[in-house]
Amino acid sequence: MGGLVDAVFGGGDTPPPPDYTPVANASKEVQQLANEQAQRQLEENKRQFDLNREVADRVVNKQLELMDQTKAQGDDYFNYSKTFRPLEQQMAEQAATGDPAAAAERQAMENMGRAQADTLLQNTTNFQNQQTTQAAQLQDMQMGQANELNTDTAAYMAKAGIGADALRNMQMTQAGEFDQRARDYEAAQTGRADELAQTGANNASTLAQRTQNYEANQTGRAQQLQDTAQANAQTLRDRVGAFEEDLNRDIGLATGGNSGIRDRYAADIQDDVGLAVADARTGQTQALNTAARQALRYGLSVPANMDALTTTNATQLAAAANNQRNASTDRYRNIVTNGIGLKQGAFSQTQGELGSAMLRDEAAMREGLDNNQRTFTTGQAAMTDSMNRQETSMAGRMQAGRDNFMTSTAALTDSANRATGALQDNMAFNRDNFTTGMGAKMAGMGLQTSALQGSMAANRDTFVTGNAAMTDAFNRDLNTANTSRNQRIQDDSLAWAKRLDVTGMARGLPGASQGAYGLSINAGNSANQNQMAPGQSYLANMNQANNTQLQGNQVALSGLTNILNNQNQGFLTGRGQNLDAQMALLGIGQ
Repeated sequence: MGGLVDAVFGGGDTPPPPDYTPVANASKEVQQLANEQAQRQLEENKRQFDLNREVADRVVNKQLELMDQTKAQGDDYFNYSKTFRPLEQQMAEQAATGDPAAAAERQAMENMGRAQADTLLQNTTNFQNQQTTQAAQLQDMQMGQANELNTDTAAYMAKAGIGADALRNMQMTQAGEFDQRARDYEAAQTGRADELAQTGANNASTLAQRTQNYEANQTGRAQQLQDTAQANAQTLRDRVGAFEEDLNRDIGLATGGNSGIRDRYAADIQDDVGLAVADARTGQTQALNTAARQALRYGLSVPANMDALTTTNATQLAAAANNQRNASTDRYRNIVTNGIGLKQGAFSQTQGELGSAMLRDEAAMREGLDNNQRTFTTGQAAMTDSMNRQETSMAGRMQAGRDNFMTSTAALTDSANRATGALQDNMAFNRDNFTTGMGAKMAGMGLQTSALQGSMAANRDTFVTGNAAMTDAFNRDLNTANTSRNQRIQDDSLAWAKRLDVTGMARGLPGASQGAYGLSINAGNSANQNQMAPGQSYLANMNQANNTQLQGNQVALSGLTNILNNQNQGFLTGRGQNLDAQMALLGIGQ
């Protein structure tokens, strides 16, 4: 039965059951490796402990010895410090109460400085009183001199006022005569000037009217010329603008890409391409028909050959269309380029002829303006000359009247100046006499003032010299006292420094010893740590290596386990499929 079932349903294809032997061997190998590594780590830890124990025992023993020595030194330092306590207490008491001799010394220096200041103050007060008295004398003397000068000045001013009044009255009379003559002259000259002004105004009005008429005529002509020139210029500019726009468009088309040419000549290019493609397609159709007949004649596979020929023919048609498109594009670009030169030649010729005609018209209009200007200038000059002659004659009459007035006025002025000069000479003589006498009197007063001021200056110099000498002596005494005090303070400071050094030295010894012992203890701790560091590093590296090796074994074991699971799954799947087929054959489970 089994052989029959296996023969019918293929029972022999079921995979064999999985073999757990590799997984078990791998697990055993991992366990053995872990045990060996753990044993090596235990042995290395014991070896490191033995090595470190030797150093640690030595360090601990030394530190215990230092502890005993520190205790003994502390007791000794405490007993030794009792020797310095009386000196420290004496220094503290002296510092709290101060030095009586120093206070007396400071008070003596203050008394000396105060006495010196009082002496200098008294000298200054005496000098100021003396200067005040002499200044009052100088002021009284100057006031008397000023009063005397004021009296003399008032007498001179009264006499000068009489002469000035006489001069002023004479000048007022002369001014009245000159004013009346000037009024008569101005009235006569005003009539002549009015007549001349009226004549000049009439002449100017006539010339202005002629000028206005001429300017209006010339303005109309000039405006007509300007309008014509502007219209001609605008016409030429419009033609140039249109030509440049058209020319730039053709240049841009010629120098641009193929798309511009193809857009402008799209229909022509497309006709060229269509003809080229039609010619190529006709030739290809004939070739295809010939190939099909040959294939049928010799028994070849027509569809396969036709596909190959169709692909080749399509490629050729596309190449023919593209080549014709490029050739047509280049041909029309050459047409555009040649057209640019033709347009430039035609435009230059017509533009030159039009510009010449416009210039001839403008020249004729300018000639008319020039002729009109020459005519006006000639007539205007003749009329202006006649008017100038008339006005010159009238101005001559005015000049004759002015000359007569100036001659008589000069004679009258000379007579008045002579009378005024005599009176002014008398006033100048009185002024010179007053100035001379006043100068002599002021010179004598200046001598008196200088003598009193010299006495005050001599007193001031005497005071300054004596005060400086006394101040110098006071400063030398004060410097001597300060020097003695500074030397005493220096000696006291040196003595205090020595006592402080002695007491400080005693206090500093325990700290220095403790610092040395502390360095020794730290050195022992560092030696112990340095001794343990290599072993700890070795154990850490060993542990890392063990972990790496165990991880590798775990990966291998995991791979074997996956393979075993896959084998087990395949075995179970195969057996399940065979069992289902057998049960279906036997009708079980229907």
